[in-house]
Amino acid sequence: MESKSLKIGKGALLVAASTIIIAVAQVFLKKGADIIDGTLKSIFLNPWIIFGFIFYIVAAVFLIVALKYGNLNTLYPIVGLGYVWVCLFSFFIFKETILLVDIFGIILIICGVAILGVDKNE
Repeated sequence: MESKSLKIGKGALLVAASTIIIAVAQVFLKKGADIIDGTLKSIFLNPWIIFGFIFYIVAAVFLIVALKYGNLNTLYPIVGLGYVWVCLFSFFIFKETILLVDIFGIILIICGVAILGVDKNE
């Protein structure tokens, strides 16, 4: 039988993985958005957008499985890390600028996730 903290750790890792997958989905959607011509056909038949949605589905499966291992109010704040990954991916992949205010926001998000992600039942 697994200890409660080990189960929550599994859940936290799965949610964290889900946030990375969601950020990858955002990158695919951005790539797809850059080449659409405004028609529904160019959106629904765009491979970048299709893969973006597939990544969203995979992330949802990870999140569903993660919720088996802990409380929603303990695990869900980790989803906020998605903003951090998107910011980093946009910097490295799209060469977007990260400002000092962005860095401050990232620090606040990480602190918030750490505070809200503490298991309240221990």
